[in-house]
Amino acid sequence: MELATVKEKYSFQLENAKDIHVLAVSPKGDKIMTTGFHGNTIVYSFPECKEIKRMSGYGNVQFSPDGKSALTFTKNGRMMLWDLDK
Repeated sequence: MELATVKEKYSFQLENAKDIHVLAVSPKGDKIMTTGFHGNTIVYSFPECKEIKRMSGYGNVQFSPDGKSALTFTKNGRMMLWDLDK
């Protein structure tokens, strides 16, 4: 496949995009989760990119297989499991 033949499906601008270092997509593709050196993890609806939840987190982030939970960790190494349905 040539990159020149790929067409853009969605385009959006996230707040503080220059601070984002990690982006994860939920298993169903209905949410995205971002984090960066600012210490916040933000979950957005997708493709609307409306903020759903803001929580502590840094570095890698992971959705659970059902997309209802997320795992984040802080700079001091504390791991947290979040319920995204609340």
